Amino acid sequence: MQDVENLLKTAVSEVERLLQTKAVVGEPIKIEDSTITPLVSFGFGFGAGGGTGKMGVAEGEGMGGGTGGGRRGY
Repeated sequence: MQDVENLLKTAVSEVERLLQTKAVVGEPIKIEDSTITPLVSFGFGFGAGGGTGKMGVAEGEGMGGGTGGGRRGY
């Protein structure tokens, strides 16, 4: 389960890096006396899972887990 936790931490860290204000909103554009600030709507989702066990063993042996999440912003 530690691998799943590490995977999720890495994924969330990368999403935070990608969704910084400048990456999502963009740089202001100046045209004469006006400034235009680009705005966008965005969304993302992710999932991860993992497990342990052996092929061909009886039912009920081994373990696994997973999780997912998402965000919609404006």
